[in-house]
Amino acid sequence: NEISGKTCEMLLTIKSIKERILPALDDNLAKDLSEKFATLDELKESIRLRFSITAKRRNEYYKQDAITRALIEKNPVDVPPALIERMAMSLINRELETMGEKAAAELVKNHWQEVWDSVQERARFRVKAELLFEVLIQALAIAVSEEEIATKMASLKNINKEDAQYSIQVEKLLNIIELAANI
Repeated sequence: NEISGKTCEMLLTIKSIKERILPALDDNLAKDLSEKFATLDELKESIRLRFSITAKRRNEYYKQDAITRALIEKNPVDVPPALIERMAMSLINRELETMGEKAAAELVKNHWQEVWDSVQERARFRVKAELLFEVLIQALAIAVSEEEIATKMASLKNINKEDAQYSIQVEKLLNIIELAANI
């Protein structure tokens, strides 16, 4: 660039200066944010609770992921390419569903190979995990009650009975593995 590193003079005219005025942290702020809060303390407690729930979910995810990775590492499984391809398509379709139709079509048209390549390892991991989960769930005869399924279906949107049952069985399996592990 021709002017890079050179000294220059500029004349600026400041047209306005604005100051952001924040509301006071008081009960009125809490009331203004939502009808659910009558006091600032109620708002603070709600925020603490949300952070706590988020942290618990994140920690649970990382723990389950670590257990799953260790399970796969200790139990090598040959995975048929057709299963990996099917899982890759499922992962891609799930991602495309979150996009607008035009953006999804553009991505598929112009970047299909990159998208396909980007999900291969995740697809292989998921297939190995699911194969191992299914064998262990059967071997350990992990059962799920109708009440547990109903509770899971009520807590999650758009989940069918079979997926709810499988999800609970996997959670129970991972808990059994965690309890049996030398941590």
